[in-house]
Amino acid sequence: MYESLSEPLRVFLDGLTAIHGRDDARIGFPHPPRQDGRYNGAFLAEHPLVRIHPETGRRSLFLSPGFIRYIPTLRPGESDTLLSFLIEELAGRIDLQARFHWTAHSLAVWDNRATAHWGPVDDPYFSNERIVRRTTVDPDLALGPDGFQSRQILGESFYAYR
Repeated sequence: MYESLSEPLRVFLDGLTAIHGRDDARIGFPHPPRQDGRYNGAFLAEHPLVRIHPETGRRSLFLSPGFIRYIPTLRPGESDTLLSFLIEELAGRIDLQARFHWTAHSLAVWDNRATAHWGPVDDPYFSNERIVRRTTVDPDLALGPDGFQSRQILGESFYAYR
């Protein structure tokens, strides 16, 4: 999606960061304790809005609609408008989407460093049981075009091992 945006917009986005967060307990959906004993509460992190893929060098938007909250260097109305535009662009562009149809014994794999996803594991209203095992191979912290690297503000880092 990043490459399909206008050059002036890409230049503007390259220098921005965004605050991502989650606090399910605050809205009445506390998570049960994790089996590994790690923290399972609220988290807050600052990420570059545009990240550089560590292997390909390609730029992509770090846009997670369920977690992204605001752009700290913009006024609230500017931040809301820009994020709404980007999220609507992402959701509305069929040419940017891949559809996966679950069947028995299905396995889906994607590179989370360059993919926004929405699936049964994300949807609180999904009625059928899914067993999901998430794994992360060789995690890295997101790095923006301006050299900004993701930083944790509240809670534990997503990755258990560094």
